Amino acid sequence: MLVVVILMVCGSCGSARNDASDIYSVKYYQDIKGVTDQEIEDIEKLKRSYGEFSYGQMLETEAFILPDGTYAGFVPRFCEFLTQLFGIRFSLELYEWEALKSGVDSGRIDFTGDLTPTPERMLQYHMTYPIAERSLRIFTLSGELDIQSERDIDGLRVGSLAGTIDIDHVKQYYPNNEFKVVEVESFDSAAEKLLSREIDVFVTEGVIDPIFSKYSEIISKEFFPLVYTSVSLTTANHELKPIIDVVNKYLSAGGIDVLFDFYRDGNYEYARYKVRNSFTYEEEAYVSDLTARNEPVRVALEPDNYPISFYNKTEKEFQGIAIDVLSAISNLTGIRFETANTEYTPWSETMEMLQSGKVALVSQLLRTSEREGHFLWSTSYASAYYALLSKSDYPNIASYQVLRSRVGTTRRSAFEDKYNEWFPENSNLILYDDQLEVLDALEAGEIDLLMGSDYLMLMQQNYRAKPGYTLDIRFGTPMQ
Repeated sequence: MLVVVILMVCGSCGSARNDASDIYSVKYYQDIKGVTDQEIEDIEKLKRSYGEFSYGQMLETEAFILPDGTYAGFVPRFCEFLTQLFGIRFSLELYEWEALKSGVDSGRIDFTGDLTPTPERMLQYHMTYPIAERSLRIFTLSGELDIQSERDIDGLRVGSLAGTIDIDHVKQYYPNNEFKVVEVESFDSAAEKLLSREIDVFVTEGVIDPIFSKYSEIISKEFFPLVYTSVSLTTANHELKPIIDVVNKYLSAGGIDVLFDFYRDGNYEYARYKVRNSFTYEEEAYVSDLTARNEPVRVALEPDNYPISFYNKTEKEFQGIAIDVLSAISNLTGIRFETANTEYTPWSETMEMLQSGKVALVSQLLRTSEREGHFLWSTSYASAYYALLSKSDYPNIASYQVLRSRVGTTRRSAFEDKYNEWFPENSNLILYDDQLEVLDALEAGEIDLLMGSDYLMLMQQNYRAKPGYTLDIRFGTPMQ
């Protein structure tokens, strides 16, 4: 099956990390392991002939435009990297799909990273190993549906772009889901059918999120975390094949991990852009004024509400879910938060600070009828989810990279069943008799990842008092 083959290829590329730990030090293509004298001669000839290469891409989360007119995302980073690697400029230009495809096919556009490798395309184009793995996204009307897990899709009318295989992948990895598929001819058609309620949900590659930004009533989020679509650096120009061959050698030497870093940073850049772009005029004015004056928002944090908010006496700082949320808000918006209380502040004083306006926020306030009308609450931000745990020094990975790791879990548990359901092609699962034994195995280095729940972190760090662990992957599926 093509998806499995692509994942295996990507896994073999990335497995070189341990054999080529110096891949991050490679700055010029001639230093890549295995590059031949003939390839160097051909590429230097191309550089003298072309002057620069064009790189075409659609408007996507991988390549989007900031308010100042500059490009941002994974693709600008990748083009900058290729420019440095080969010593010739890779110039990014954005196109609509039809113009992009015809431009690549005719040779007017030298390269693109918008095509998925298939057996048919690899006969027509020169394509590298996958340079990125795209996740899926669902688009719905704001306030219409509460979709938290894949089971919430059951019984709905699900739109899918005609000619794509996104829904086929969903059915492959989530075979127990039952929904009605409605094909749409374009992204604008999908938006129209959502607005007219002809479909309940639209599923497609997450990178097209910016295309829907003009529809204020439509919201989206990443979904179906097990489904990824590969894309390759591609050219239809046979003369440019040496570039493809050398990039493949870079990927095989471990460069896929460098590109993964680019993709992670690009996604975070888009998240910041989307948050700011979602603000109303008043919200944008408020945040801009706040950050311009560098004025902090004062908050009161509970010292004893583990794991929401607590004071770590060993590290002498407040920690917990609420603090992590505030940190994410700071990174996405630039808003700075300042703790206004100490670890000794009693709850009664914290309430007084909130009521009097001495602080703008508290880490948690239980909702009661008496408090209604006096305070504002955010939506819930804490629940239990399936997760893969690792030591803090283990690389952050994506779902498609799990096959490269040793994974442990409890025998005859829901975690074992879920892992086998989500990763049926993987043969890297090691079973243990109980959770403590699995945690011991993770500590001893017998396994790289532990399949469990995010709350196992609480057991390891709180009950067992053993720091140095992290949630490497937290799946979007809550435990029922």
